[in-house]
Amino acid sequence: ADHHGYIARLRAAIHFLGYDESKLEVILMQMVNLLKEAKPFKISKRNGTAILMSDIAAQIGSDALRYIFISKSANTPLEFDIDELKKTDSSNPVFYINYAHARVHQVRAKSSLNAESIANADFSVLSPDGLNLAFNALNLNSTLEAALSKREIHKICEYLRNLAGDFHKFYNENKVLGSEHESTLLKLFELCALSIRTALGLLGIKAADVMGE
Repeated sequence: ADHHGYIARLRAAIHFLGYDESKLEVILMQMVNLLKEAKPFKISKRNGTAILMSDIAAQIGSDALRYIFISKSANTPLEFDIDELKKTDSSNPVFYINYAHARVHQVRAKSSLNAESIANADFSVLSPDGLNLAFNALNLNSTLEAALSKREIHKICEYLRNLAGDFHKFYNENKVLGSEHESTLLKLFELCALSIRTALGLLGIKAADVMGE
């Protein structure tokens, strides 16, 4: 955000070269604050205190680092704690989202139903909560359109977190294997997994199939 003065110079250079400077679109990002043990990690060029991006990636993984940098609006300062992103619980958004995808993979592997019976299952037997989960999973396209047209890529992260939350709640409240509508519920779960996998893939993150409890 403190480099806003370069915008006018860039426009002037583009105009000088004979191009239309109005086509230049600049999105200013706010500052990044790194926390360690819940305390700010002071970085200073003058004092020579710095931390490399590669060092952070080595500690928390490139997927978590990529997600956290995309997860905030350009107008919002980014603050993240390295220790939080190492956790294997719901406080770590990357773990939480991946765990939803892995749960689908786990349940599907335990089912004796074939792919055809699941694909042909009827959503009309779903409960209101099930239909709401299906609607949220199918809302990926409109989320992507809004995120790209408004230059708000963090909306994809919000969508993933909300969908994972809805999925985990439904999973905990409903029996799937051996239930009357097992094929329909598995189809619903596969739909959720597809949306999660697709959205993560667009962010450059590979969805996990297996995770620890």
